[in-house]
Amino acid sequence: MSRRNPFSKVAEQVVIVTGVWLPIWSTIPFQDILPGRIHEQSYQIFHNDGYYANIARYAPGHQSGFWQKFASKLPACDLMVLQKYSVRDEQWDIKNVGIFQALKNREIPLRIHDADEWFTITVESKFKKAAPNIELQQELKLKNIDRNTVKKFEKVYLATSFLEHLYIDNDFRLVKTQREATQRPSYTIAVRKS
Repeated sequence: MSRRNPFSKVAEQVVIVTGVWLPIWSTIPFQDILPGRIHEQSYQIFHNDGYYANIARYAPGHQSGFWQKFASKLPACDLMVLQKYSVRDEQWDIKNVGIFQALKNREIPLRIHDADEWFTITVESKFKKAAPNIELQQELKLKNIDRNTVKKFEKVYLATSFLEHLYIDNDFRLVKTQREATQRPSYTIAVRKS
């Protein structure tokens, strides 16, 4: 795939990656730390201002007819991992800047417009008005999530990420990511969503 990559230079990829992507397959384990991720309501959104977000709706019990009756009264948890990106030495330079959550009515789906609006408002209110050097919070404050799960998110959040597009075109991405040099790489396939 790498040899067939039409945009092998990272600087060219920045323009192509801007927009909304739907991850259709991934080996990234932390995506499923919380139970009940709704895959068709999971998005990667890249803005051209140097920020991108992984946003997903979690609604435990939605996949089981038996549990749906009980779970339908519970709220869904929308989770956003917000990152800053740039190009340095012909490589993607990724920095985590925050994890945010919102409890929502599970009956109302998380649509692209809603996810993008949440992302935009969060960046404008928390980062654009802040100092240019964003300091990473060392401890996450997530509500209604047990401490063990928060610790797992913190481990991912505090790591320095590595990202490489093995293949990217206007509608398809094959991405290799790695949290640290000693970690086994993960892979994600994403398609353009409009």
